[in-house]
Amino acid sequence: MREWLLRAVGVLEIVGGALGLEAALHRLLAVRAPLTVLAAAVAALFFAWALLAGVLLIAGSERGLRWSRWVQLLQVPVLSSTIASYAVHVGAAVLVLAGFAWPPAWSLHVSGLSHGWLIGVLGAAPYGSRIGVDALALLAYLVLRLAGGRA
Repeated sequence: MREWLLRAVGVLEIVGGALGLEAALHRLLAVRAPLTVLAAAVAALFFAWALLAGVLLIAGSERGLRWSRWVQLLQVPVLSSTIASYAVHVGAAVLVLAGFAWPPAWSLHVSGLSHGWLIGVLGAAPYGSRIGVDALALLAYLVLRLAGGRA
């Protein structure tokens, strides 16, 4: 069971990393604005790192286990507001979000076999003004923490 869970996380990282890397490289080659080029380069590096972490995790590497924990941990927080936004997912996502208004509005966003990257300031609020977690990334992090050993 332990091996199956670690392989499942590794496969999601490989698929999401490859999809994200392809999209980031496509954007990197298509744009000329310096800030957009910088964002695409950072996204390409992140998705390449996630892909490598997944490959190393499936190979049974301790480094792959450590890197995969960090990849999953970076996916857990989700913030969407008109001031600043942050969300990233590799492979799949189950976002549980709560609105800032009263009474709080809860929402659930599910995405399978995909990638996502959003870091924005001033006006970038793709989910409305909300804060939340990627429940799938949190679960994957806990699997890596509990089933992965001491790395």
